[in-house]
Amino acid sequence: MWERNRKEWGIRNIKLRFSRKLLFIWGLLASFSGELFVTESLEAAEGDEYFILLADLIREQTEVTPLELLARVSLDVAPEVADAIFSSYDEFLAALADPTARKNLESVKFEDAPNDPTYDALRQSSQRFREGVNRLFFDDHPKLPALIRQFGVF
Repeated sequence: MWERNRKEWGIRNIKLRFSRKLLFIWGLLASFSGELFVTESLEAAEGDEYFILLADLIREQTEVTPLELLARVSLDVAPEVADAIFSSYDEFLAALADPTARKNLESVKFEDAPNDPTYDALRQSSQRFREGVNRLFFDDHPKLPALIRQFGVF
């Protein structure tokens, strides 16, 4: 924010709340793919073969878009969790595609953001997105809470 003299602060902040968070989520999910997307051949493998198959499975996730991978994992939770994640992300994409909303986000000043309707609506959407993701990772998914505790926290 300070390096750019607060220019385009609003749009950068909103992108951090959504797309950059989604990229982080994608990386976590891809790294957990050996537990999330277990195949018969992976379960049967041992030793070096197991690690080769696991590496291949993780590499395959790099060909899946972040939203698609998140959608696949969200199939294992209550619909309201997936709805919170994807409806809020859809609002973000719609705002970026709307020239008026995008221009407003690019020009909103830091000190005016709390009172700006476009920024505030997306800030609220980002909170629903975060809450949905938190429920997915920490509460509702059958495997993710244990994976986060075991591998995602120091």
